[in-house]
Amino acid sequence: MTQDNPFDKDVNFNPLTDEETDDALVTDEELDLLNEEVKVLHGGDLKVAAATLLEEKAIQAVQAIAKLALHSSTDRVRLDASKYILERVLGPLSKMELEFDPDKDPLTQLLLDAGHTAAPKKQ
Repeated sequence: MTQDNPFDKDVNFNPLTDEETDDALVTDEELDLLNEEVKVLHGGDLKVAAATLLEEKAIQAVQAIAKLALHSSTDRVRLDASKYILERVLGPLSKMELEFDPDKDPLTQLLLDAGHTAAPKKQ
């Protein structure tokens, strides 16, 4: 008995639904229409056509990443998507300069008031 090799089939993963489908992501007819659009609207310039297409689909990509961050079935995907969004908005988290002033930190002040003598050092 032979088993089907999953790599032999044209299976696509939809990150928005966490499902696999046997449908092609882009049909041959859609590719033909896109090629005609490049010729007509962009004078055959593939770079301009690609930039235009990416610009048109950017909001959908952002929405897909946000949906993954909120609704993915795996913790790892939710974490990675969330980190990606945060780093794109705030910049790389590892390069952020965090200033800590124990004199202004309410938790440090609470611990000092409660009798703890060791306060965190200023960085």
